[in-house]
Amino acid sequence: MTAENSLVKKSIFYLTVSILTITSCIVTSAQTTKGPSLEIVPQNGNYLFRTGETAIMDITVVTPEELKNLSVVTYRLSLDGGHTLEEGTLHLDKGKGSISGTLEHPGFLRCDITVKISDDTLHAACGCGFNVEEIQPEGKLPENFDRFWSEARAELQRIPIDPQIEEVDVVDPGDAHRFKVGLANINGSRVYGWLHLPEGDGPFPTVLSIPGSGVGRTGRFAGFTEAGIAVLAIEVHGLEPQEHEIIGAVQWIRPADDEINNFVKLQEGELADYHSIGIEDPYRYYHRRSLQSAMRALDYLYKRPDVDTSKIIVFGGSQGGGLSLLLGAIDKRVNAVVATVPGFCNNATGKYGHLPQAIRTLSYYDAALAAELIHVPTLIGVGFIDKTCYPTNVYSAYNNLKGPKKIENFYTFGHGAPSDWRQKTIEWILQNDSQNSKESGICIRFPEISKPVPITTGPEEHLFASYYGINSWSANQKYATVLETNVKFRIPTENDTATLGLVDMETHEFIPIATTRAWNFQQGCMAHWLATSPDSLIIYNDYIDGKFVSVILNVFTRAERIIPYPVSAVSPNGKEAICINFARLRITRPDYGYGGDGQDSKKETPFPADDGLFLVNLETGNAKLLVSIAQIKHQVPPTVGDLIEYFNHTLFSRDGSKIFWLARGQKNRNTTAFTINRDGTNLLRCFPDEWGGSHFDWLDENNLMITAKYDGNAMGHILFTVGNDNYERLGKGLLDYDGHGTFSPDGNWMITDTYPDRISHEQKLYLMDMENQAVLALGRFVEPPEFTSGWRCDLHPRWSPDGDMFGFNSTFTESRQVYVIKFE
Repeated sequence: MTAENSLVKKSIFYLTVSILTITSCIVTSAQTTKGPSLEIVPQNGNYLFRTGETAIMDITVVTPEELKNLSVVTYRLSLDGGHTLEEGTLHLDKGKGSISGTLEHPGFLRCDITVKISDDTLHAACGCGFNVEEIQPEGKLPENFDRFWSEARAELQRIPIDPQIEEVDVVDPGDAHRFKVGLANINGSRVYGWLHLPEGDGPFPTVLSIPGSGVGRTGRFAGFTEAGIAVLAIEVHGLEPQEHEIIGAVQWIRPADDEINNFVKLQEGELADYHSIGIEDPYRYYHRRSLQSAMRALDYLYKRPDVDTSKIIVFGGSQGGGLSLLLGAIDKRVNAVVATVPGFCNNATGKYGHLPQAIRTLSYYDAALAAELIHVPTLIGVGFIDKTCYPTNVYSAYNNLKGPKKIENFYTFGHGAPSDWRQKTIEWILQNDSQNSKESGICIRFPEISKPVPITTGPEEHLFASYYGINSWSANQKYATVLETNVKFRIPTENDTATLGLVDMETHEFIPIATTRAWNFQQGCMAHWLATSPDSLIIYNDYIDGKFVSVILNVFTRAERIIPYPVSAVSPNGKEAICINFARLRITRPDYGYGGDGQDSKKETPFPADDGLFLVNLETGNAKLLVSIAQIKHQVPPTVGDLIEYFNHTLFSRDGSKIFWLARGQKNRNTTAFTINRDGTNLLRCFPDEWGGSHFDWLDENNLMITAKYDGNAMGHILFTVGNDNYERLGKGLLDYDGHGTFSPDGNWMITDTYPDRISHEQKLYLMDMENQAVLALGRFVEPPEFTSGWRCDLHPRWSPDGDMFGFNSTFTESRQVYVIKFE
């Protein structure tokens, strides 16, 4: 085990202690036995104070006559039972005494006392709150919190619910029917639960119950069905109980005896410390599936005609209370929340000893932070001497709620609730008449999508023969243009020949058609199919006789024609192209330029007047300078010293009337995004320079998407109309990162990707519905760290002409290969 893994493991205790199972009261302020007893309560029964006030807590020891001279107790004052403020011994007078304390900031002061009487050791505790209404959560939600949970919801959409329902014996008074329910969940797992239905046909107010910690049991709900409330009580581990037995009058349903050993083994084995499984990565964290289990249960409830979908209440205690709050924040189908001594509150802080990567993960699962997104009625119960889910943390969640809310203070309780709490929750549910928006990512209908299919294999390396977003298929989609090379972990030079070939989309045969020495790992050789003959003619770049050129090739006859300019973009009609200086790129962006002296790099001139954006006639081979680098000198940030400006990343609009490109300056790659009409008129800057600009695609002839720092702040996918300032962050803030976004041929969808995560090295693909901006995670692919710098392998997605599939490059098999995903 590495030192880092050891530290991650060490943080498990701190997480587990905050989300243990809800049980009966662990410690109360008074013992009620007939033998020796110990009690500590605030004077006058007041448990709430203002900061700076003194809380006086009275102690009483009741002992048999022979122990009446007992005079000493030990005490400890702390914050919530955590950080120690003071400790010592206290001398009592006839079994009585008092301890004083205060806080200068909002929070909870706890006093624990211990006394030893003969062979017995008695404990008691008292908790006092100071300015509790001012307690706030620590930290803040991740900027992509919504996107993260939108992905989780969207993953479920692709999986049929596949409900398996079995009617079983009723167990609670008021149950008219009870069913064992099994539902399909992510990664081939299932979620199981018990559905309790009251008398009648409904529709019923319905509680979705999420359990506290533990393996193999769900709560019971005596009183709920009697009041006309249906209950679906789920588990979150994907474990199916074959039978069950009842424990207590209203407590638990657990597996029957012959199954218990199996669940005990799980809890002591692979599910031991399950609260910390995957804590290094929010996508792999154990409780992502827990919340997806609850979302899947909501999917099922929405399909039942006997469920009143305007009155769905999510309900839980401890672990279940924290998950209930989180579900109320991320799924708008929840109409109300009941959380008893909830966990997951204020976990995303450094005060519990978590490592930074654990804090990052837990920020997506912090119920106190997420509470600001809850706008529905919420009822919370808090134990003032709860050492499992500290009252300070619970109040931080409560105070962050934005909707109607109520809190019940369990002054003398630890991790538990008074006996009348169940009835109070039933009454509150019946009185609650919340109507919540039913907008939810789950209601979006994404297409059925295949698994990635490799269309190339090793031992050679393969990549699409052009930059992302550029069509790689013939119009009939029979062939795709792909490069084959033996170069792997370095930038290619002019002496490295790559083979340009066609991949037969039926047989996946690689058919060599040409070689090229003008290529790189980022943009291939910029191969395009020409619309003048889209099933037979391609154009690609090469290095011939010391010059960078482009070659128009008939892939069947192998007839070719040389154009004396390398292409950077090709017009939709296949008759024109844009040329930029690839030798200048080699010294400014080596991974995008070509090796050799195939063009004059003009490296001594910061803003040359005879270099820039050239429009090339592909029929005649003639070119004209459309806009020079010198022409934009006063519209871009100045260069310093001998550093130079250069052009990169060009693209025609869908009707060919406009051209987009980036002007960049060394050494910080200061970026200005431009558009210009094809005839050289109407030169426009896209947005302020401080926005930067990285990747791009045209939605149509007027609307353009580019990844940039929106308002100079967070990077996002920005859509706007050329010439206007109607900037819109696509995905409603769910796509706030730099990706290679590209639109489907019909403009209905956008695919984008991510750069590798710094910790997990995962690259991700996402699909966005342009109508409602819902986002679906398509896959995650780990890039080995050896693929870096100028030989990295970005996914670089691109659509097929019919829009029924897309392709991408990946190294997740430790070899650079080409893949397609089909819409079925």
